[in-house]
Amino acid sequence: MLRVLEKALAWLVVNFQLPNKPIITYAFSPQRSHLDILAKRAILYRGPKELEQILVEFDPSWALEQDWDCYSAIFSPRKVMEKFKEVFLKPDSPQHLIKFNLMDHAMVQSRRLQKKHRHFSKKIYLYFS
Repeated sequence: MLRVLEKALAWLVVNFQLPNKPIITYAFSPQRSHLDILAKRAILYRGPKELEQILVEFDPSWALEQDWDCYSAIFSPRKVMEKFKEVFLKPDSPQHLIKFNLMDHAMVQSRRLQKKHRHFSKKIYLYFS
């Protein structure tokens, strides 16, 4: 279910990004892919007070002057099909050669630790705000 929610969120973000609209999103979201892609172009909030401040102080004329597009270069039909072909259709694709080593396991543990850190930061922020 969580994976479906993450994919739905990604499509929602893409649909807003295509017409070059700003994305206001939760900084502590457990679904991270859209945050990684949006990077500095995301307008992040960490709690209800910050969201209210962003919405009250939002300047549409400023937003129209910005370039919000993060997706079209990475996820154009050509790029997506090239990646699909590379990963799934070539006989010597990385999908057929994947082997996990100690470094891969260390990276997984590192990601888990980052996730726990974000969760703890969220709790601290919400407790003291």
